[in-house]
Amino acid sequence: MLPALAAAAAPLSLLLALDNAEAHAPEVAAVVQALLAACAGLHIVVTSQHALGLRAEHLFRLGPLALPVADMSMAQALGCGAIALLAQRVQQHDMAFELREQDLAAAASICSALDGNALAIELAAARVLLLGLPGVAAALDQRLLLLSRGSLDGPARQRSLRAALEWSHGLLSSDEQTVFRRLAVFAGGCTLMLMLPVLQSVSATSDLPHWRLIDALDALVERSLVAFSGGQHDGDALRYRLLESPLALAREMLAASAEEAQLRQCHALATFKHFSAAFERQQDARMRAEELIALLEPDLDNGRAAMAWALRWQPDLALALVRPLYHGLTVNRYPEALLLFERTEALVANCADPALQLNWALIAAIFYGMRHSARAHHWALRATELARQLGDTRSLYRSLGVLAQLRGVVSLNEQRAALAEMAELEHEDWPAGTRMNRAQAQALFAYHAGDVAGIEPLLRRWLLLAQEAGAPSDISAAQTNLADAALVRGDAAEAVRLNRELEARWSNSRRVRSLATVRLNLCSALLAHGDCVAARGVAEAGWPMAASQALQLFWTATLALLAAREGRSRAAALLAGCCESRMSAVGEVLESNEARSLAQAREFALLALGPTAFEAARAEGALLGDAQVGQVALAQDDSC
Repeated sequence: MLPALAAAAAPLSLLLALDNAEAHAPEVAAVVQALLAACAGLHIVVTSQHALGLRAEHLFRLGPLALPVADMSMAQALGCGAIALLAQRVQQHDMAFELREQDLAAAASICSALDGNALAIELAAARVLLLGLPGVAAALDQRLLLLSRGSLDGPARQRSLRAALEWSHGLLSSDEQTVFRRLAVFAGGCTLMLMLPVLQSVSATSDLPHWRLIDALDALVERSLVAFSGGQHDGDALRYRLLESPLALAREMLAASAEEAQLRQCHALATFKHFSAAFERQQDARMRAEELIALLEPDLDNGRAAMAWALRWQPDLALALVRPLYHGLTVNRYPEALLLFERTEALVANCADPALQLNWALIAAIFYGMRHSARAHHWALRATELARQLGDTRSLYRSLGVLAQLRGVVSLNEQRAALAEMAELEHEDWPAGTRMNRAQAQALFAYHAGDVAGIEPLLRRWLLLAQEAGAPSDISAAQTNLADAALVRGDAAEAVRLNRELEARWSNSRRVRSLATVRLNLCSALLAHGDCVAARGVAEAGWPMAASQALQLFWTATLALLAAREGRSRAAALLAGCCESRMSAVGEVLESNEARSLAQAREFALLALGPTAFEAARAEGALLGDAQVGQVALAQDDSC
């Protein structure tokens, strides 16, 4: 039959289209090869999930529909293929439908969650009449059940998302199906370096040799089940991830397999090794801190998944993972980091390994030193004890650094002794990232001790070492403290200038904690400079950021002074009472600028209200929650 077809087509000049060739790829390849050999005037267009593998083949890969990006206008969004298709298909189900500005975020969420897949978007559109765009967006975590109302006149495989995915899955080889299922263990994708040890080591009976795995992965990419990204710059590693809809099916298949438990254990261990190896390279100065963050951040979801598994099945692994995972989170994710320490603290008492206890205690002391001096003190003492016991000089050095810079819970003499011991322990050949700890401790000790003349040179040494180490969090912290130090020495105008510069630099950056802190310092500087109008503007922008960085206590002192400067004496008393109550509850001590703000606010309110009314307002203020603090602090009058 094929020779007859080739003979009939030989004298013709024509274009032949063959659709959905993936179901019978070898047969289609044979037909195409025979026809091309016999017919000089023949051109063939073949649609398929993967290439036929013929020498004469020229590939044109169809990507997903274009997705909207942040801050697009309605007109721009409708110019994106995914949004345009969604709106058009919803209108087919309801001619009165019109995409509105307020619906754009939900529409974009749907299209992004479906990876711009046209069939999935059409299936989602069929549910909008019943659930609305926000309802569909919220239900996509159950997409295999939700997206099941396809057109009855289409092929059976296109009537539901599950049918379409199962059709594609059925065309995979055994190796490809194995890799497809196992990729569901990764969260947010992965590199080959992380993928290979997990997928290859699940069991002896289903082991995948290296190149068979690579071939299977290549096939999944070709079939648009797996996407890849990265590799555009030197040092970048390609990252692979199952697209969201295939991932939903793969998770079901993994859960139904006999290998899920072992696979999740392999994933947790491989993720821990990846995070720990990178962290050790940074500690040994083979990698800058900023490079560590760039390396770990893409795998934070894998780190979170590994931690969730370890908390349930292997507590010692959870403790070991805290330190490298925290460095990947960075100080900009304070609420998540706080939860990390709260969930693992109870495991320390039952851990028999003193080295694991030390690692946890040390990083906990460093973390709590930012916002909770009493907890930081407890864990710094424990870390110091364990480091001496184990002869771990660098950990002892770092734990002493925490003790030397805490506010209110360690005497100045004890802190001086800690700094002296750090000086004895320090080696000149230690990396800048390690030596930076003593520079930081010296600077913050001078700050808390009121050594106005000594603060700035110490802060500049901290900044230089942080820059040498490539440690962005410490660079920002040193710069923030340099601006704050200007106010400590009484130069409000310079403090305003420096803080304005930092605010402008960080306003459109990812440095959330730095921006939140600099706005607090800027508000204090503006009040000291006598500019209440500008201070209120900064407070309105800065106070909403306070909770995410646990800055409410420090902001409350500054907001009390804002109320006092604006003549709102009752508000000043309420906020002073709130601040004092919170300090007492957590054993915290304000830094010098906030302490001065609180004292000035108290003095004004007491003078304006008189002792009796002032004390009543203070007592009432002790009961304020965050929402009430904001209402009182930013009110336009004193009617609170």
